[in-house]
Amino acid sequence: MRLPRHPLVALLIACSVLGACGSSKPSVTISTSTIAQSSSNTVGGSGTQPPTAAGNVDCAALQTALADILVNWQLVIGFANSPTSEWAQVPLGSIPKFGDQLATVKAALGSDAAAASAISFMSGANDIVARGLGGDSTAQTDLGKYMGTDVSASVGKQLPISLAYQNAGCK
Repeated sequence: MRLPRHPLVALLIACSVLGACGSSKPSVTISTSTIAQSSSNTVGGSGTQPPTAAGNVDCAALQTALADILVNWQLVIGFANSPTSEWAQVPLGSIPKFGDQLATVKAALGSDAAAASAISFMSGANDIVARGLGGDSTAQTDLGKYMGTDVSASVGKQLPISLAYQNAGCK
């Protein structure tokens, strides 16, 4: 496997893998005023709202899916810089299950507009990755165009999902 050319991507992948193996407790505590401020500063004016579903969120299953998504999303970001022929050989993550993981999170947190938007974006990227894993050699270029050049914007797609997770009462 060829490592990503961008050192930030390599660092993010390493941090994600180490974070996924660490404690399930957050290392940083964010005050509710910070969350409220972050929500009100969301592009387009739609803040993160608590899910309106039945309220019976399986936090343990959701936490597992989110941990898997964290690792897989970092890999997807890096795939834009790697030939599709190398994607299936990545020994990290669970890319073939990424779509199912996104569906699990969408079912639990999809009523939150910001989280739903982030999940939808990730699903679009997953569709391109699935094509690449199926042998479509144009998938790398398509993924690069889809993801754009701002790596931090792609990484930032995780924030609304994390906020929705907290708003669902999961910690």
